[in-house]
This record gives sequence, structure tokens and C-alpha cells, in this order.
Amino acid sequence: MAENGYSQNHRTESHAGGARPAFPPVENDPLFQPVAEYPAAGPGMKLTAYVNAFRRRWVLIVGLGLGCGLLLAVVTWFIWGSQYRVSALLRVATTQNRLVFPTAQDEATRFTPAAYDIYKLTQGQLITTPFVLNAALRNEELNINLLSVLRDEKDQVGWLTEEIGVGFPGRAEIMEVAMVSRHKDQAVKIVNAVVNAYLTEVVEKELSERRERLNDLEKAATEVEEKVRQSRTRLKNYARSLGTGDPETLALKQRIAVQEWADRQRQLDQVTFALWQAQGKAQALNAMIQYVGQRPIAKAELDQLLRLDPMARAMSEEYAYRKMDLGLTNSVVRPEAKLRSVSRMTSNAAYAEQQLNEMAKQYTEDYREMKRTELAEELQSVQAEAASLQEQAKALATEVEQKKAAAESLGGPSVDVEMARADIESLQTVLSNTREEMERVRVELNTAPRVTLIQRAEEPETPANFYSRPVLTGLVLVLGFCLSGGAVLLWDVRQRLVSSSDDVSDLCGVPVAGNLPLVPRRQLGAASTEARGWKTQLTESVDGIAARLFCQAEPGEGRVVLITSAVAGEGKTSLAIQLATSIAHRRRSTVLVDCSLRRPAVSGALRLPPAPGVSEYLRRDPGTGLSELVRSTTIDKLSVVTAGAWDRRAVTALADESAAELFRELRRQYEFVVIDSGPLLSLADTRFISRHADLALLCVMRDVSRVPDVAKASDILRTFGIEQVEAAVVGAPESASALGVSEKGEAAAAAPASDQI
Repeated sequence: MAENGYSQNHRTESHAGGARPAFPPVENDPLFQPVAEYPAAGPGMKLTAYVNAFRRRWVLIVGLGLGCGLLLAVVTWFIWGSQYRVSALLRVATTQNRLVFPTAQDEATRFTPAAYDIYKLTQGQLITTPFVLNAALRNEELNINLLSVLRDEKDQVGWLTEEIGVGFPGRAEIMEVAMVSRHKDQAVKIVNAVVNAYLTEVVEKELSERRERLNDLEKAATEVEEKVRQSRTRLKNYARSLGTGDPETLALKQRIAVQEWADRQRQLDQVTFALWQAQGKAQALNAMIQYVGQRPIAKAELDQLLRLDPMARAMSEEYAYRKMDLGLTNSVVRPEAKLRSVSRMTSNAAYAEQQLNEMAKQYTEDYREMKRTELAEELQSVQAEAASLQEQAKALATEVEQKKAAAESLGGPSVDVEMARADIESLQTVLSNTREEMERVRVELNTAPRVTLIQRAEEPETPANFYSRPVLTGLVLVLGFCLSGGAVLLWDVRQRLVSSSDDVSDLCGVPVAGNLPLVPRRQLGAASTEARGWKTQLTESVDGIAARLFCQAEPGEGRVVLITSAVAGEGKTSLAIQLATSIAHRRRSTVLVDCSLRRPAVSGALRLPPAPGVSEYLRRDPGTGLSELVRSTTIDKLSVVTAGAWDRRAVTALADESAAELFRELRRQYEFVVIDSGPLLSLADTRFISRHADLALLCVMRDVSRVPDVAKASDILRTFGIEQVEAAVVGAPESASALGVSEKGEAAAAAPASDQI
């Protein structure tokens, strides 16, 4: 006869070691069938799960969050430290300063207003070039290479290049050389050393070129003065030999010859002076060509030049569009559909970037070549002019010799007198022009350079991060609190603990038979009004579950109710005792059977001897009939069968006919059989016992039981033939609200892992 899914095929067979139960094939026995695993998170997760997680772990979240946040804030505060911004100011004039008038060299090398931005950015780039930084490191007065911030750096020039910043606030004529460091005194020395090196290596070099030009002019003036002196000496000698220097004594023809000679000599002197000027201008242009070849092109200068080129600007826009298309594709297109398009767009963007870089490189070379070509063309023009003047000088020199010979043949010494006078007049003109240029250069030599120092670096009193440091520290504090607290919150949510009766019914699919209060430990056995209130609430909750069982029970037939839980420590023993007591109080014969053979608790709770009990009955020990097992209690209509002394044979016998006989006999004698069993997921004992039960009542403890465990336990019970599986939720919110006891007080005073309600 089969009963509750239990087949008579479960018979005993003889073995050498004694009688052992015969089990059905593994593939046909639901005990050995796998149970579906439930994920840690599923579509049933709602925002209330995070609210309940915070309610459970708010002390840990706040404590850990504040601890981690404060730790990170303290570390950030001390690691970042006080940062001081040290800066020096220089003025970069729009045009070259002049005291009176421009010189010839200034006319050849003047800057146009359109080139001011390029000049300004070039000066900013020159400050961080290696030859300026190396000069700053060689400064024996400041010895910045021995400072602590630089001493341990292997590449000191590279470090300075990264740390020194150059900018133009407001795009004005002010150039700011700045550095941010914790050591403000060392930063002051470094910035001043770099500025001094820049002024020496770049700015003063222009002044030295002016001094060299002044020296060249002085040499030329000295040579002309010597020629004037020689001409005057010769004139005196001619006048002495003739006895007079009066030109009226000379013949008219001599005058004409001398005049022609003088004209040719004057023209020769003018051409010679023009030739000297052209040669000087050619030297200046040649120096500029060499400087253009050595001058680095700043990135900002190159970017500005590229923006003037329509093709480069179009290529830059094309590259920006490619990057924008790629970013839009990554954010909009589905991952499975964007592989080919993203690959194509990435290659297009890379190709556009490569083309833009090649164009920039080519444009840099073209720009330098264009500058060289312009200066070379101007130099070629000046050289051609000088060559033409030289040819003219040669021709005029030949004519001068011819006119001189003609005059001498006509007048002899008288012609020499006139020529000497002409030489003196011509040389006086050249000397006057040379002295005028020399005075211009000497006067303009005292003008300030185009780049001048306004203010040296000084130690600031207030850190640059005076306001940002506490703001960042506060942000780190908040971030540390959110990350650590969020981690705890996420960990708790992923546990999927039961927070209310709705979680059991909605997420686990198990109907809720009733809610039980989670009685604080301090109220157990107390005689206070609050303790009596807890007891009354517990009694009424259990009575509600008992009333539900009465409505479902059929008259004339004993009903077996299995009390179990997914894991241990969820209050099933207390629920079994309270439920059996409630049913007995309603004048129904009830027996409480302790089938938690491995860890029995009923005998200890009711202060009954543990043996003999179920284990002895299953082992067929002598003198262990049902009448010897059943113990009466002080409560009318309530009897108890304890678990007995457990061993492996007793557990094995659960699958034998002995267990079926036990529960058949109990059904005949009692209206209700309440079974207290072990945890369902960890032990196979309860699965064997569940075959003999009509109803399974899962004990679920709020904030302790997990939704996947409850759902898995429910599926196991249904797999073993129990169609009616319901849950009793311990500690649900609606239970605590009946007496006005706060959930916070319950959670703090109760022990969730306890097996007491």
C-alpha cells in the first residue's frame, strides 16, 4: 500500500551486515534528483530591497563608510599637501622699443603685428628648451641642481620641462613663468634660475648683436677718418708745391678735367658707400637665415599656422567628425551590431589622424623652407644689388683713373689739388653717414629689449590649493563613504534575505500561513507588561496558523504537519512547540514528534528525557513500542515523542517501512501530528520524513532566511509529494507594529540565528 508517495518497494533485504533498506533506482527516486539553483539576484529585485538592506546594515554601513571615508580623506589631505604656486612675470612688447629712430638693421628684421602671436608663443617655448634649462642648472649662484626636489631626478631637464609652465594671462603682453610645488622656497629659486637663464641666453643675445654692429661701425668710421687725414695731407703738399691752393690760377681746361675727375670720384664714393650698406644688409640676412634654420617651431605656433591653411583646417575637422562618429556609435549602437562599423570608423579616424600628422609635419618643413626661401630671395636680391654696385664701382674706378690721367696731363699738381679736395669732400660725406648710423646704434643700444622682466618670483604666503584642498578632501570622504557603504549594501542585497511576507509569497511562490513576532531575548521568561504583550502577540499569531489548519483538515482523518526550514536557526522548533500547544488548547488530540534526530531540541525545551524516542523505534530496539515512546505533558490533549539516541542506523531506517508504520499509527491515534524536523537543504533526513506529511510549514525568519533557499526548499518539498507548502514568517514588520515595538529595537535585542521565536 502506498501512502503519501511512499512505495512498498521500500522493503528490507538481507545483507551480511544486517537488514538495510532497499532503495529504488537513482533515476526514479526524487531524493537524488537535482534541484534548480536560484540566482542571487533576479527580476523580482526592487528598490525596497536596498531600503531593507540599509535597515539591516545601517550601523555597519555608517560605521564602515565613515571609517573608510575618514581614512581616505586623511590620506588625501597629507599626500596632496599644501601646493604653492610661484611665478615670475615678463613683458613681451608688441613691437621693438625705440628711443628716437629705427636703425638699418631694425628695418631689415622688423616684426609685423600679425606675427606677434607667433613671436610670443615662440618666446614661451624657448623658456623650456634644453639649452635654457641646462643654463639654469649650471647657475653656480643658485645651484638649483642641488635642491632636494631636483637632486634625486635622473633627468633634471625633463623634470623641469614638465614642472615649469608658461602662459599669457588674458592674452596680454604679460608672460608668466610659474611652478607649483610643496617647497615654495625651492620653487622660487628654480623659477628665478630659469628666468635668468632665459634672459641671458635669449634676450641678451639680441643686445650682443647690437654691440657687435656698433663695433663694426666704429671700425668703418676709423678707416674713413684715416683716408680723410691722408687726403688733407696730400692737399697740403700739393698746395705747398704750387705755392698756392687757389683754383683761379688753373686753366679753364684744367678745371673741366678736374671737375670731371671729381664727379667720377664722387660717384665712385657714393657707389662704394651703397656697396658697403648692401654688404652689411646681406650679412644681416645671412644671420637671419641661419637663425630660422635653428629656431624650433612651437606647437601652439604650428597650430595657429595650420588654422590659416584651409586644407589643414578641413582635415582637422574631418578628424574631429570621425572621432565624434566613433563615440556616437559606441554609445548608441548595440554591441552585437557595432563590431564592423566601429572597426571601420576606428580605421577611418586613425587614417585621418595619420594624414593630419603628416600634413602638420610637412607644413612645418614647408614653413621653415618658405621662411628660408623668402630670406634667401631677399639675400639674393641684396647680393645682386651688391654685385651691380661692385661692377659700377669697378667701372667708375676705371673712369676715375682715366679722368685723373687726363687732368694730370693737363695740369699736373693742380689736378692733384682738386682731386684731394674732392676726395676730402666725398670722404666727409661717407664719414658723416657712418657717424650718423653709429650714433643711432649707440643711442638705441640703451633701449630696453623687447622682453623685459617685470617681477621676479617670490614666496607666496597662501597655498594655491587653499580652497581646493579641503573641497577635494571632502569629496574623497564622501566617495569613500559611498563606495564602502555601497559595497556593504550591495553585498546584503545580493544575499537576497527575506524582508517581508511579500518576499515569501511573491519571490518564492510560497503562500504565507501567518506572521510571528521575533521575541527579544530579554523578554523570554520576563514578567513585565511588555513581556506579557509579546507572549500574547505570539500566542495570537500561532493561534491564527492553527485556525488555518483546522479549516483545511478533513474530519475523521489524522493530519500530519511537517515543520521545517531551509537552513538551521530559523525558529522551527519553537514554532512546532507553539503550534502543537495551540492545537491542543482547542481540544484536538495532538502529538509533537521530534524528528530532528541529529540535533534534537524538543526534549530540552520541554524538559523531557530524550530516550527512548524515534531513533529507538526506527532501529526496532526491544521495548520501544509506540506506547513506550509517547509521553504525556501538563497540557491536556498534547503528547510528545522525543528524538531518542541518534546513530547512523536510525537515519538509514527513515527510508524503511518503520517510519511509515510510525506515522500510520500516529494518524490513527491523534487528530494532528506535528513533526519538528531538521533543516531541509543540509540534511536528507527531512526529505525522507516529508513523504509522510500532508502539509509542510516552512519557518522563514526575516533578515535571516534567503529567498533562493526558501524557494529551493519549497521545490524540494513539492518534489517529494507535498502539494500544500506554506510559510510562517518570523519577525515580519506587521507583527512588530501590533505592540508599537520598533523594528530597530527588535533587531538590536533579538538574536536572528537563535532557534527561539
